[in-house]
Amino acid sequence: MSRIVLHVGTHKTATTHIQDLFFRNSDLLAKHGIVYPEIGLNRGHHGLLGKWVDLPAPYGLPQADAAMAWDAIVGEHAVSDRTVFLSSEEFSRLHGRIVDMAALAATVAPFDDVTVLCTLRNQAGFVQSVYQQIADDRAPMEWDAFLDRAMQAQHVDGLTLNYLRLHDHFLSGFAPDQIRFLSYEVASAGPGGIVGAILRELGAPIGADALEPFADGRSNVSVAPVATLAATLIAAPKRADRALMQRVDDHVRQVFGGERTSLFSAGEVSALDAKYSPLNRRLEARLAPRQPDFRVAPVSVAPATVLRDRMDEAFWLPFCRDLAGFA
Repeated sequence: MSRIVLHVGTHKTATTHIQDLFFRNSDLLAKHGIVYPEIGLNRGHHGLLGKWVDLPAPYGLPQADAAMAWDAIVGEHAVSDRTVFLSSEEFSRLHGRIVDMAALAATVAPFDDVTVLCTLRNQAGFVQSVYQQIADDRAPMEWDAFLDRAMQAQHVDGLTLNYLRLHDHFLSGFAPDQIRFLSYEVASAGPGGIVGAILRELGAPIGADALEPFADGRSNVSVAPVATLAATLIAAPKRADRALMQRVDDHVRQVFGGERTSLFSAGEVSALDAKYSPLNRRLEARLAPRQPDFRVAPVSVAPATVLRDRMDEAFWLPFCRDLAGFA
């Protein structure tokens, strides 16, 4: 029986790490009946979206090339007993470059079994991670404005925070029993972490420990959250460069040690929880007939996390002296 698993994200749920690792281990996976194709110039499969939307270089492929890549995947594997695993978080984008789910479903319909696999992160962790990614790439808007958009528009940087809407989007092309959700937090804490969870979804006879690491095993990792915030404040209106980010990160670790940090204040976390937890409960109720144990993780930060409120004089004065060249 042929199977295709469309790993559609979401963003900031270790998608880059998964793509890097599966690309590095594609030969090993193929020995176990799991096909991870090489598409375009990326280790992920963003280029396949070119059949429907335009992605910037180097991620996108021209429409004709993307269509040919899909034809090759379907033609070679839909009549086999293999499992094809395709991964691009861009499939889950609901604002801007939106993939037509009905057209995607029609493309993969020749496979005997089709699964849309989507990992969800609690909205507090998601918003923070997206902001840090933006700060790595360009000068972000001020944190207060960014968070206000998260509350009012229910999306940030084109990425939805309303997971009910995301499920509705998938349902516009796929049947309810073709859609599966994972909790990022639960999967990360399980055997083999998020990679182990993906391998189990694929029915792989190997665990995450069988895969050869990509680079140092860490892909797309940011500095401490409060370091991101401090560096962007210092560099505004320009983007904080990597050297400044690292310098602030070193100071954060001197002040707070190995404690987790957060961009949020306690009140902001409570506001996000009040906004999104009811929506998450509604999604869980909707999925209960097929995934009775699925839960979106609580909209919160980990216990003992250093919140933004702790960035007081004791944090700023030593760092300002350092920047100014004082002892």
